[in-house]
Amino acid sequence: MKALGKKRVIINVGRGAFVDEQELVQFLTRGELGGAGLDVFENEPDVPKELFDLDNVVLSPHCAFIT
Repeated sequence: MKALGKKRVIINVGRGAFVDEQELVQFLTRGELGGAGLDVFENEPDVPKELFDLDNVVLSPHCAFIT
């Protein structure tokens, strides 16, 4: 995430374990990452509540089974 920087966005539509959500929340709240788009989560259905309050995050239910 550090390599992406303040202007880049991380997208995870693969597996929740690919992204450390606690680290992601820290990077986003400190302004060290531009944003995030997520449709998978580490501990589904539990999503970190901090993500819901951020304007630079898009959350979506995982829809791979219908594509």
